[in-house]
Amino acid sequence: MLEKLDSEGVDPAARDAYIDSYSKEFCNLTSYFLYRHTGNRKIASESARLVAETAVSSGLPLKEVCRMYAAEIEYSDVNPDVIADWLERAGD
Repeated sequence: MLEKLDSEGVDPAARDAYIDSYSKEFCNLTSYFLYRHTGNRKIASESARLVAETAVSSGLPLKEVCRMYAAEIEYSDVNPDVIADWLERAGD
């Protein structure tokens, strides 16, 4: 899915509208990411953005995208480095 996001991207207005439609959920999600990544605002905000863009581009429900993110990124022995690199590139 990251390759698809890299190549196609997501309209920022669509992403922002999606986040606005789930404002409470994204507030909680960002709070969790801040807790999980010891207050690193960049990783927390970029992770929340990644979740939103994945949901918009895939059409999957938010809970499913969060479950996938947790399984593939948060609790993987390999993928945290991959996502850190991706987040670093996305911030450029």
